[in-house]
Amino acid sequence: MKHSCFFGHSTQTVVLALLIACPINTWADNTWSYQQESDRLSNRTYSFAQSPMPRRGMYDNMRLGIICKENKLQVVIDAENLIASQGSHFDLEYQIDQKTPVTIPMKTFQNSKRRGYSEEFAKRIADDLLTGQTIFIRVKTMIKKVL
Repeated sequence: MKHSCFFGHSTQTVVLALLIACPINTWADNTWSYQQESDRLSNRTYSFAQSPMPRRGMYDNMRLGIICKENKLQVVIDAENLIASQGSHFDLEYQIDQKTPVTIPMKTFQNSKRRGYSEEFAKRIADDLLTGQTIFIRVKTMIKKVL
């Protein structure tokens, strides 16, 4: 079942709520960012919230994003390191504050080995983000390295 990005509110309200819930005690030096852009091919507007990059030297450089495009919500992970071959499945584990970690299946984009997405679990992650102050993310790569 596809979820609307609106959650019963406007897209901006939901994304701004994400930004308010996460900036103060994140494990990185800055806060979540919110942007609204237009797709050059379709001329349609979409919005996204993006986590800060982790502190240099402490963690691998990964960034979590939540995108609302054409009334569909998508969670995206960007990494500097190889995750898996294009179009391959992998697991992302996240932990909000000290709660029990949650593992969700994701898939790399067809044109990238360093970016993955999930539409099926995007609403769950967005809802979970609203319940806490920090998020810790782990990705198990195809060569069994943990980012």
